[in-house]
Amino acid sequence: MARCFGQVRVTSADVRDKPAIDNAYLTSAEDRLVAAKGLRLTREIMCEFAGANQEVLPGPELTTDEELAKAAEQVGTSIFHPVGTCAMGDVVDSSLGVNGVQGLKVCDASVMPRITSGNTNTPTMAIAEILAGMLEEEWRHNRTKT
Repeated sequence: MARCFGQVRVTSADVRDKPAIDNAYLTSAEDRLVAAKGLRLTREIMCEFAGANQEVLPGPELTTDEELAKAAEQVGTSIFHPVGTCAMGDVVDSSLGVNGVQGLKVCDASVMPRITSGNTNTPTMAIAEILAGMLEEEWRHNRTKT
């Protein structure tokens, strides 16, 4: 199945203006089916503990894949830290430079091709340390040339 990816777009020339972010949550048929199945599984688990008549959201009257997917779309959110919008190998090279743009480097979680299994803070700090070392080495090299 084709995957749907979100996008981040610049909204103006003013760097203080927020970008337009489209996460593309539940836009693929596969994701919608997974959401519906997840809600069904949650119902099964909760019936074991809370009783069958206590569901509030999405509501026991919603039963079809489409109804459950629509409910997930309305109340769902992400608890993950987005990564990969400038994935290394696709958008940036091994020195964190943006492919085709001289002098521009990216140093945040967006360069991770895949999300880590834990919080993204420490790997992002490691990426920053690596880039700082590369920039320092470049600075020292350029300083000795003059």
